[in-house]
Amino acid sequence: GSYTVVISTGAGSITSSIATLTLIGPPVITNTTPTAPSTNWLISGTNALFTMTVNATALETGRYPIRYQWFTNGVAVPGATNVNYYIFQSSLPWVPLWQTNPADADYSVKVWNPVGTNQTAAWTIRVISTNKAGGTLAWGNNSDGQIEYPALTNTLSIAAGELHSVAVKENGSVVQWGNNWASVPTNLTNAIAVAAGYEHSLALRSDGTVTTWGQGDANWTPINLAAVTAIAAGWNHNLALLTNGTVTAWGYGNLALGYTMTNVPAGLSNVTMISAGGLHSVVLKSDGTVVSWGYNGSGETNVPSGLSNVVAVAAGGQHSLALKSDGTIVGWGYNNSGQCTPPAGLSNVMAIAAGWAHSAALKNDGSVICWGDNSSGQTNTPILSNIKMIAAGGGHTMAAVYSPFVQYPVDVSKDLLLIYNSNSVASEWVKDYYLANRPMVSGANVLGVYYATNEWPAYPGRGLTSDVNLTNQVLLPYLNWLNQNPTKRPQYIIWFYDLPVQVYNDPTNFYSPSYYLHTAAPGIKPFVTCINMRTTNDCKAYIDKLRDFGTNYSPGQLFISASKGGYGNTNYVVDNVREYGYAIEALASYGFSATNGLLAAGVSPSNIFYSGTNQPCLAFATNGVCTSQLQLPQHQITNATDIAGYISWGVHSTWLGAHYATDGKVKWTGNSSWWIIETIESYNGQRDNPNSGQRGVLDWYSANAFGGTNYNNTPVGAVTHVEEPNLPGINNSAKYFGFWASGKCFGSAAWNSRVTPYFQAVGDPFVRR
Repeated sequence: GSYTVVISTGAGSITSSIATLTLIGPPVITNTTPTAPSTNWLISGTNALFTMTVNATALETGRYPIRYQWFTNGVAVPGATNVNYYIFQSSLPWVPLWQTNPADADYSVKVWNPVGTNQTAAWTIRVISTNKAGGTLAWGNNSDGQIEYPALTNTLSIAAGELHSVAVKENGSVVQWGNNWASVPTNLTNAIAVAAGYEHSLALRSDGTVTTWGQGDANWTPINLAAVTAIAAGWNHNLALLTNGTVTAWGYGNLALGYTMTNVPAGLSNVTMISAGGLHSVVLKSDGTVVSWGYNGSGETNVPSGLSNVVAVAAGGQHSLALKSDGTIVGWGYNNSGQCTPPAGLSNVMAIAAGWAHSAALKNDGSVICWGDNSSGQTNTPILSNIKMIAAGGGHTMAAVYSPFVQYPVDVSKDLLLIYNSNSVASEWVKDYYLANRPMVSGANVLGVYYATNEWPAYPGRGLTSDVNLTNQVLLPYLNWLNQNPTKRPQYIIWFYDLPVQVYNDPTNFYSPSYYLHTAAPGIKPFVTCINMRTTNDCKAYIDKLRDFGTNYSPGQLFISASKGGYGNTNYVVDNVREYGYAIEALASYGFSATNGLLAAGVSPSNIFYSGTNQPCLAFATNGVCTSQLQLPQHQITNATDIAGYISWGVHSTWLGAHYATDGKVKWTGNSSWWIIETIESYNGQRDNPNSGQRGVLDWYSANAFGGTNYNNTPVGAVTHVEEPNLPGINNSAKYFGFWASGKCFGSAAWNSRVTPYFQAVGDPFVRR
């Protein structure tokens, strides 16, 4: 302020001139964006901006300025002395080098002036990579490192505890991070799911047994607990769902205090899903109703009257959630942070999770929504897509990114859709026969589409449709089905007999309906396979093979594996012989690629029968491409035994002829009823095209194919093309045979090897070697 002094004597007084006093106070950070401190997620390739508002009492700008220094991982960044800080994930010529720091780091700023006390703000930035398929993400409370996720690429299951996180890898091993209440048991293998409580964890193994570790009353497993299909962990109690639809509970319970979460209601049966909250339990029954028990201090077990059509449940600290079949959520219990109240308009949800005082939802487009308590940033949800699963812990949230390479557990009621032609008695019959005879698919979803068969008179019998008709007759009904079933997003679609195999825009341009379906909707892209052999009898014989091998080699399993059940399909034929005199770049690469994929998958060289050439290139173009590589005559492989896979040039091995599979020129013996095929030819997926001799798929599934009788030597999976893909469009043989040899299912092996939109996969998606 302004100060003066008055000096007086008996003779008079005088007033001094004004003295101005400016009081300089310490700087105070009043606002930050993003909120500090917090962990913030940044999509790979995007930029970030830190901003703040700083005040200081009676500040004289320029005379007593506020100063700033930014730090990355505790190290001062040279030149970073402004109030704002930018992160650029791409180097631009006008961006200072210090602003192109790697974004996955801890950032902080120190603020001061000459008379003030230092002020600081801090943030953590974590980068979400668009290539993080199969990995985990986490945000929220990080007091014990529970969101410091490891670099996983093949996550099968995730769980969020109070102060720790757990994940199962596809190889059955378990990874844990955060508060280490106890280490993962060294003998834990073959895990398929995990659950996490306050200070303990448990894992479900593929044989239906359960392993627990950690501290507290829940850190034990009931004697003789077996035949378990699902697990759940609360604060200090556990639940197990058995194959017979009943529930087992164990851990802490105190009747006098109302802690009855382990007291399973008498007569409870037909349970399909379980969830354990802080001190209560919630389960879903097959009729779509919900049952809850345990501590009820906040109404968390008071299931709303009339609640029905429920497809999933989740139990939090003191609240419960139910997902209805229309994709909406109902919540009840303690609602101090709004955890029971979903955001207005939230719909199209297909999975839910509940933390201590917050909730999360996974939408069918792969995005995530969170609400409720945000004291640790647990609802600061990054912009996500392609998410496969979510979990919520005490104060943090987890997500796992979908990977097409991971073979996730399949619930056919959600993950399998059968599409048939309602205008064809034959198509409907094949669909019905599949449902009745193919093991473990009786609960699959079914969609009938009205398709006018043989609509293009110029090529009768080819199963063609125009892009307009495909959209109107197939794609729109499919999209409508997805809208009517928002909690389902099938990963597998089977396309049945008498549906089109080609889509034409003009008489020379044909596409695959499979590819159209694969790309029709946002979110997870389905694997589409076809059961559309030449005749209904051929389709029946193929389904009979699925039935017989499933019964004898994989009883009670959706994924039918012949070799796992002891079938001796051990050998691979790599017939890389092209007709004499054909010059083409990298002619031998397809067979070499298949061989390398098999070797990488652990197949012994003695089980790979290779025939072909490795001739040097005779002439190169200016771009380095080989323009002359003569394929000399080699021995054609026409006989082999115990076949697991076969690749050849098909009809291009011209001395074999167009019908080499059925005229006795290629014969298999021994255990050769369970194998996959790929041929290096253009039109092998077309149906009865009079202009092409490359109709391999129709011959491959004939009764006498490959020297067999009564369909015993037909393949169980084939990758084909419905139009000219050119050589760069031929399936990646290393991925196709490598995935198959390593135990992945046909649907995954086929689609992960696809490189053209003219692609069609023929066979059941769940068969594997």
